[in-house]
Amino acid sequence: MTLIWCLSPLVGFFLTPIMGSLSDRCGSNLGRRRPFILLLSIGVVLGKLSKLYYYFVGRHCFPKSRSNMTEKKAIASKHEQGTKEH
Repeated sequence: MTLIWCLSPLVGFFLTPIMGSLSDRCGSNLGRRRPFILLLSIGVVLGKLSKLYYYFVGRHCFPKSRSNMTEKKAIASKHEQGTKEH
């Protein structure tokens, strides 16, 4: 959890000067800042949308995750306890 809280300021500390330098040298028809604002805004929107589907994406990308295995073990142990009583 501490890494998550620390990651955002660190990324901002290193990424902000780099993005500023790149935008200062940008010669787009939209201007110097607008292309970066548009691209980063799209990234923010995609990131926010991904939060809606993180559970399904996680299940699809990591079907044998630790939580899934723990869930299966819990179901198996309940089943074993039920058969021992009979």
